[in-house]
Amino acid sequence: MSKKVKNITGKIIVKLLVKDVKQNTYKPTSNSLFANRENAKLQFFLVTNKEEYYLFEQNFSKGVYLYFQNGVWLSQIRRYKNWNKNMRLDKVIEERIPQYTRYLMKEIA
Repeated sequence: MSKKVKNITGKIIVKLLVKDVKQNTYKPTSNSLFANRENAKLQFFLVTNKEEYYLFEQNFSKGVYLYFQNGVWLSQIRRYKNWNKNMRLDKVIEERIPQYTRYLMKEIA
């Protein structure tokens, strides 16, 4: 018998990590001025009223970062179709976020 999966409500936020060349590691920053696909990563989190859950990480894309930098509600993502002009943003919203939120719901159920 499968578990009942509850519906999650929350905000998707993104954190920018920029490569520290000296230590060869990625460190959090809020300045995207010098970020590019070679030296930066984006980490996606689902923030609920109780906790913050890590979803996934991908290479930096300015359009994706700008869309999620202040957080976007899951319900808003499902309704709003303004991202269709950016292929990277389209892939994140239509494929990756639903995939990882489904996985998260199964894990925390």
